[in-house]
Amino acid sequence: MKPHPIYVDLDGTLIQTDMLYESAVALMKRNPFYVFLFPIWLLHGKAYLKKKIADLVDIDVSCLPYNDKILKYLSGEREKGRRIVLCTASDAKFANQISSHVGIFDEVFSSNGIQNNAGHRKLRYIIDQHGKKGFDYAGNADVDLAIWREADTCVVVNATKSTVRRAQTISKKVLIFEKENSFLQSIPRVLRIHQWSKNILVFIPLVLAHKFGDFKIILEALLAFFSFSLMASAIYILNDLFDLEYDRNHQRKKDRPIASGDFPIIWGIGLIPVLILGSCLISLYLLRMFSYLLALYLFTTIVYSSFLKRIVLLDVITLAALYTVRIIAGAEAVNVPISPWLLAFSMFLFLSLAFVKRFSELQAIRQEKNDAVKGRGYYSGALEQIAILGTSSGYISILVLALYINGEEVVSLYSKPMILWMICPLFLYWISRVWILVNRGVLHDDPIVFAMKDKVSYLVGILIASVILVAL
Repeated sequence: MKPHPIYVDLDGTLIQTDMLYESAVALMKRNPFYVFLFPIWLLHGKAYLKKKIADLVDIDVSCLPYNDKILKYLSGEREKGRRIVLCTASDAKFANQISSHVGIFDEVFSSNGIQNNAGHRKLRYIIDQHGKKGFDYAGNADVDLAIWREADTCVVVNATKSTVRRAQTISKKVLIFEKENSFLQSIPRVLRIHQWSKNILVFIPLVLAHKFGDFKIILEALLAFFSFSLMASAIYILNDLFDLEYDRNHQRKKDRPIASGDFPIIWGIGLIPVLILGSCLISLYLLRMFSYLLALYLFTTIVYSSFLKRIVLLDVITLAALYTVRIIAGAEAVNVPISPWLLAFSMFLFLSLAFVKRFSELQAIRQEKNDAVKGRGYYSGALEQIAILGTSSGYISILVLALYINGEEVVSLYSKPMILWMICPLFLYWISRVWILVNRGVLHDDPIVFAMKDKVSYLVGILIASVILVAL
């Protein structure tokens, strides 16, 4: 007897993402104003919306997050002589491209711009071909229950526990492929909570103004920290959405929750306004200038994500400015004056660290024998020049620090200002070590995140804090 054919859903089953949201994000990345056309296209039906978006964008289907387990299973069944059909509500353009890439499907049934072939339309098509119980079906959601009810075997992929239970109540033949990483486990990684450490910069003005004992000011600084952290998380998600193809082609970034499909794109899109609203609500408890700076940070990061990060030098200067904005916002939050020396020191120091990040990326590209960093404006031939610019910026920051220590402002704040000179060699050692490590290929992460994990960086930080306390 000829074995039953297997009909396979695409979104959430064969791939751990959804092609409608993938293509919509790609289109909005090209021009955000297309979002206003989505409701107009949707008036003509969901199939029409999918078709219009698909006509305007191209997706590299080779780097999509495929479900390796179900692919291996389907390949094995095909070797046994079974007919495999890709049966999806996604637009025909993407369905056919994915079918050609995977190379195991005998037929493709998809939406065509007129009919959205999902749910009951999909079921009717399958039954017309093979009748009830004459096929197996692989799906992932409650919408597939109607098809599973008529299938011989239910192949349940990446489904919730409730969906699995429902599938088991309607069929005695259920094959389950569980999702490896849970949705809840991916939330801290999506928010990049470990990156919140960068927002400790808002506390620097408070510390330098010696306001350690004022509970009200400390509370204001904490509110500023959480406001910036929520805003930063929103921007990280936006970056992840805009950089999907770049991240999936990156050796380490391909495992990020949205790029890997662990966290649905639609949830990421929905989480962005929630985080921004939370950040803005917290900022209402602080001075109005802090809110303005927060808005400036949001606007600048969106512009950076949209196109500045692809412009050589402007990208690293923007990153350095964004770090400096955090310090200025921290000063405004607690209403303390800020030294122009501190701002100059911050700009040069973080410019150096931004160059460290670009150097690390280019070094990896050179090792892979490629020429350019995808999604950036740099080429591997610029590696040595970036090292010169980065180390120079780092050493200039230490020169600015030395000039600040020698100024009259320090004399009024510290009883033993000469002791502060010890900070210069400590910073000199740390910035030199960072550049030596990145040249050796040891430092692969964001240098700020690296510092939060590095024992030597903690030791240097403790020694600098000790020098400041002794100098008070």
